[in-house]
Amino acid sequence: MHDQLEAVADPVDSLFSASASISERELDGSALADAVLREAPVAVLVADREGVVRLATREIERRFGWAAGALEGRSIAELIPDRNVSRHRAFWSQFFEAPRPRTFPASAGLTALCRDGEELPIALRLAPLTVDGESLAVAVIEDVSDVQEEAAVSRRQDRTLLTFLNHSPAVIYLKDASGRYLMVNRQFLQIFGRTIEQVVGHGEEGIHPPEIAEQIRRNDRAALEGGNPVRFDETVEHTDGPRDYLSVKFPMRDSAGRIWGLGGISTDVTERNRAVAQAVQLGTRLEMILNSVGEGVYGLNLDGRITFANRAAATMLGCGVSDLEGRPHGEAVRHTRPNGVGYLPETCPILAVLRDGEPRSSDDCLLWRSLGNSFPAAYECAPLRTGGEVVGAVVTFRDLTRERERDRVRRELSAARAVQKRLYPSGPPRVPGLDVAGAVFPAEEACGDYYDFVLQPDGTLALAVGDVCGHGLGPALVMVEARAFLRAGLAPGRSPAEVLTRMERQISPDLGPLFLTLLLGVLDPQARTFDYAAAGHVGYHLPIGGPPVRLESTAPIVGLLPEPEVESGPTVRLSPGDLLLFPTDGLEETMNAEGEQFGPERILQTAAELRDRSAAEIVARLNEAGRRFREPQPQADDVTIVIVKVER
Repeated sequence: MHDQLEAVADPVDSLFSASASISERELDGSALADAVLREAPVAVLVADREGVVRLATREIERRFGWAAGALEGRSIAELIPDRNVSRHRAFWSQFFEAPRPRTFPASAGLTALCRDGEELPIALRLAPLTVDGESLAVAVIEDVSDVQEEAAVSRRQDRTLLTFLNHSPAVIYLKDASGRYLMVNRQFLQIFGRTIEQVVGHGEEGIHPPEIAEQIRRNDRAALEGGNPVRFDETVEHTDGPRDYLSVKFPMRDSAGRIWGLGGISTDVTERNRAVAQAVQLGTRLEMILNSVGEGVYGLNLDGRITFANRAAATMLGCGVSDLEGRPHGEAVRHTRPNGVGYLPETCPILAVLRDGEPRSSDDCLLWRSLGNSFPAAYECAPLRTGGEVVGAVVTFRDLTRERERDRVRRELSAARAVQKRLYPSGPPRVPGLDVAGAVFPAEEACGDYYDFVLQPDGTLALAVGDVCGHGLGPALVMVEARAFLRAGLAPGRSPAEVLTRMERQISPDLGPLFLTLLLGVLDPQARTFDYAAAGHVGYHLPIGGPPVRLESTAPIVGLLPEPEVESGPTVRLSPGDLLLFPTDGLEETMNAEGEQFGPERILQTAAELRDRSAAEIVARLNEAGRRFREPQPQADDVTIVIVKVER
């Protein structure tokens, strides 16, 4: 509006200058002066002290709808709305009492009444005029309808802009070149807990701690000195703690291009930064998880290129992770049928998952290492979906080499176990006056424990109990060999010590790192005697009327000495009701969760309590007692128990 008022200043000033000249020459109503005043392109009227219009320009008559000359002689009050007439009269009197130029801009809110009753907003300038000693007033009236409309539009735009600024979640501010705030939005005031009076006209010192204030000032200077918009990452203190901001600061220029201030928009990116940090942390954790699993894992995009791979995948394929990522699947991973025949891209079952979204798996394929050797593998390939659309696939695979080896060993052990079971006594021997029983309770499929009964032609019963150190296939094979040598060495009249010596010399070269404990005894049911020899093995005699007697070993364990000599143990004389007990160390060394062994004392006490039971029941009950003692611990070693009960 100021610019538009300036636009009419020159003709108005000219008119006042003309009025002054006419006054000085004592206006005589000449035709020239009358024409100038009436035809001037400005809305002007001249009125006397009573408000009677003495002269009106054609412009004022046209603007307010009066016919030419119709206003002259009428009261100026006819141009004033009724509600304002009384105020006008008071003002008019005051003006003539103290005549001086007066200006009323559009902002004064004055209106003039048109002939048809419409009101127009006006700006008004008044000046006193004296003609022939009579005081008059010259009024220059400007229709400011357009100006006010533009001002209203501008105000609406200002209000809209202010509403926009105050509803923006970003912090928006304007500073002068010295860093003092000229304007801030509502978000600024809310997050920093300040009022507009505490911010506008002030710098950073009263708003932020010193170190943060200095950081902001440095960034402001960088934007002003650079003369271009600049982005900054800034951290500032809120009422609820520190927050991260992405700030865009830009110099403000006048129409001549001179920088007069700084504008800024700062967006709170704390949550975004946290999300990014969480994503990075999640990615790191995911990478750690992937690298901690033993299975190989890699991902594929829709182009069939590997997007990620874990360390296990690279290790199994004999390359680095970087050698896999980004490469086409067919180049990075050589995957073939069990016979070594490869796949074309269109027949590869893994790549087919990308086309049809159906998972694939196989436990019978070959994967090839970078050096050219293969290994049996099993894989699973599942599609990755986003919004129901297949966007890739993830492949997990494992090396089946050890699993296949375990299967092979398991089959061998199962076969060995089947052989062992056939070599164990099919049932207890039938010997008059004796109740004999034995059993093996293996820890695995095949075991190294051994027992045997052999009825000899002279009516005696040879029994053997042995334990090869360890359990599994190796000890089981040693046990089979020991049985064969013992049976081959038995003969009427040959002592257990002789048989053991011959067997030990034959089997020792085959033992390697293994050792064997063995007790061999001969029962004479007629004489009720028991003769034995033992290499690292013990037994027990539980007489009916006395304490248990330990049958000590008579030689070192088999395989310890290159030239063994086994001695005979003392002859054990038996009475009705006596028990002979031959356990392997698997029962004695059975251990519970506290690390306590079952031990010989518990074995002997349990056997004594079961003395009246059958030999087979004593065997079963002893094993059950050991099992209850160790539970929930698993069985650690093979257990063999042989019982001989002298019938009463």
